[in-house]
Amino acid sequence: MTPAEHHFLEEAKKITHTHLTDPEFSVALFAKAMQLSRSQLHRKLKRVAQCSASEFIRAYRLQQAIHLMKQGVNPIRVIAKQVGFNSESYFRKCFKDVYTLTPKDYMSKTLNFIDSENFVTKFEDIRKNK
Repeated sequence: MTPAEHHFLEEAKKITHTHLTDPEFSVALFAKAMQLSRSQLHRKLKRVAQCSASEFIRAYRLQQAIHLMKQGVNPIRVIAKQVGFNSESYFRKCFKDVYTLTPKDYMSKTLNFIDSENFVTKFEDIRKNK
């Protein structure tokens, strides 16, 4: 990836992040924020990220959803809204299409893994203090 392509991708991520919670953030608004036409944006993203503009937005939102899920603070319906999905069912569908698990199953597996790691760490700390 050239420095110009890297810069383009970072700018695309920054703009998408700025509009993360906005369910009305569209490819047209994305292109305008990037100061490109829709077709220019589409061509550049296809070349640099191997995806369309709408796929890029969706993938970024899902990636941010995973980050929020790992924090384990909010329920899935809240996380869906936080990453710009109007519909929890559409969020679930998109998530499952990409990660082959429902958000609930993903959270369950991830949180159980994190909890078991914390348990092992806490257990080792307890043993050391005896």
